[in-house]
Amino acid sequence: MAPEESSAYCQLGPVCFQVREADGRSILVPETDPHAAFLVSQPAEACRVIPLTVVREEIPRRETGVPDAAPCFVHRGGWQLFRAPGPAPETGYWAILPIPAGSDSWHRAIRILPKEVTLFIPPDKRYEDHPLGLLTTELLWLTFLEWVPGLLLHAAGVQLDRGVFLFTGPSGSGKSTTAGLWEKAGRGEVMADESIMVWEQEGKLIAGGSPWPGQGMVFSFRSGPILRVHQLTHGTSNEMTPLLEGQAAAEILSHTFMPHWSRSALEKTTLLASRIAAEIPMCRFSFLPDIRAVDAVLAADSGSAT
Repeated sequence: MAPEESSAYCQLGPVCFQVREADGRSILVPETDPHAAFLVSQPAEACRVIPLTVVREEIPRRETGVPDAAPCFVHRGGWQLFRAPGPAPETGYWAILPIPAGSDSWHRAIRILPKEVTLFIPPDKRYEDHPLGLLTTELLWLTFLEWVPGLLLHAAGVQLDRGVFLFTGPSGSGKSTTAGLWEKAGRGEVMADESIMVWEQEGKLIAGGSPWPGQGMVFSFRSGPILRVHQLTHGTSNEMTPLLEGQAAAEILSHTFMPHWSRSALEKTTLLASRIAAEIPMCRFSFLPDIRAVDAVLAADSGSAT
């Protein structure tokens, strides 16, 4: 008798990956891993459920077509993404993870189709990490932007009762500092200090934390409607300057991960970024690195809500 299959649902905004081992073994995610916060008993009603099967067999190298093509994208985690042979988009993608980078030793490979995903892990490889690790889910989420509208924003996020404040800016602009100030003030829940997922749900623009934290290891499963976007810059006082829609759109796009390998995904991402700029108030926030910055944001929100 074949062993009973067990599965886990990993909810990532508008996409939920139903993860199962082909041989029926349990999916074990350490409680200390950020993905543990994103495992749910049932997927959200409005999301797209994608079966993700883990196969611990040799990688079918010939099927990938990798030796005959250059990658269309190289992920920060070392993953290389290739358009699968055949007519797009039905053929989907292959992704491989060579370790060390550039070597012929493939530690993992993924077959990515619009309705299903297969993760191959060679049986001779030993892993301390679980199937969702090694930034596998980030690569999958970015690839699925071709079929599910959304975007990944380089930003910090704080959730309050009414919704979410976002804080964008390049490295060194104060995202981690801002996250720390809000955590110290205890005036909301810090969702992330590095990566925020954004998507549309029931006509609202939603921001949610991600399991891909920065050095501060700040992550949260929470999500909510976006209230305001703040472009951070260090200053000598706490001052907010409203941005025009065009300025806001340029700012959002400059801190959005752009899926340049897919015209369809690129169009969807650009459209969503433009919608954020058109519908969500955005300002340039010159701030001091103390609790008064939190008070300034809350005061501005109180004034706009009245």
